[in-house]
Amino acid sequence: MKSSARKPRSVVFTAGSAAALSVVACSFVLDADRLERGYATAPDAGPDAIAGEASPPDDAPSSDAIVTTSECKDETPFGNAAPVPIAPPKDMSLLSATLSRDERTAYFGTQSTQQQPMIYEATRSDPSVPFEIHDPIANGADPSLTVDELSLYYIPYVNGPSSTILVAKRKEASDPFPPGQPLPISATTARSPHYLSSEGILYFARSTQTDETVVLAAFDGQGDPALQFASRSVAGTYPSLTVDGTTIFFASEGEIVTSKRTGGPTEFAEATPVANVSQPDAEETAPWISFDRCRLYFFRDSTFMMAERKP
Repeated sequence: MKSSARKPRSVVFTAGSAAALSVVACSFVLDADRLERGYATAPDAGPDAIAGEASPPDDAPSSDAIVTTSECKDETPFGNAAPVPIAPPKDMSLLSATLSRDERTAYFGTQSTQQQPMIYEATRSDPSVPFEIHDPIANGADPSLTVDELSLYYIPYVNGPSSTILVAKRKEASDPFPPGQPLPISATTARSPHYLSSEGILYFARSTQTDETVVLAAFDGQGDPALQFASRSVAGTYPSLTVDGTTIFFASEGEIVTSKRTGGPTEFAEATPVANVSQPDAEETAPWISFDRCRLYFFRDSTFMMAERKP
């Protein structure tokens, strides 16, 4: 529940070694180019390749290939949010979403009292028309699509909340996603992953047996995960970063907050609520920022919302 007196969320990071990198308040990040080194990769495979899968072709989209002609400025406030037209699957509610670059394809995490959480694919012919839900693609929740649309990170829900994160990889954006493979991450609860392609960093929320608070963190696949988390003071979930990694949005205490990068990939200023998005009596969560920074999608009391600003 939101408190009446809201304080800035500190997301200032500090540098350190891979074994003992400390983070103040919201997260910590390791040398992320080694994120998936827990897999056996082919000699020429990149850091985001898994065993038995070739690297994407040279002409595959990458974060460097993302060029926006009408990018919005972080300083420009969003307008009032409005519901995004979509009909949830029967007896299920929507919890989170990740979208393609053209925002015509989305993957939704769902929840039901009658069955396990599922991830559904949805499409629309144009951003101005409603999403059409298709068949589920995985048992799980909190999907996050990478910039090139070739990898989908999510958490499995087999017999309850997961202690790891899965990644499903395909060779072409038109291919269906195969079953996800586990990353070498261990936590009492792991949720809401977001892979930042431009930096090779996997952000996610986690808790441990000694710390039940869900906080933002990151993992590079090396060492003992239990040793790679330091103390912090602010909880957070559902991180979503701009394509260049300079601005982060996440959910904290029932509202959407944001923080601007002040230096390197581990240096962010204090997080503050996103103007014109938060409502005092509502619970907002699971933000997703568009590639051009112009649209912020999120959930308000289980309703899929979108706030827009102009370039």
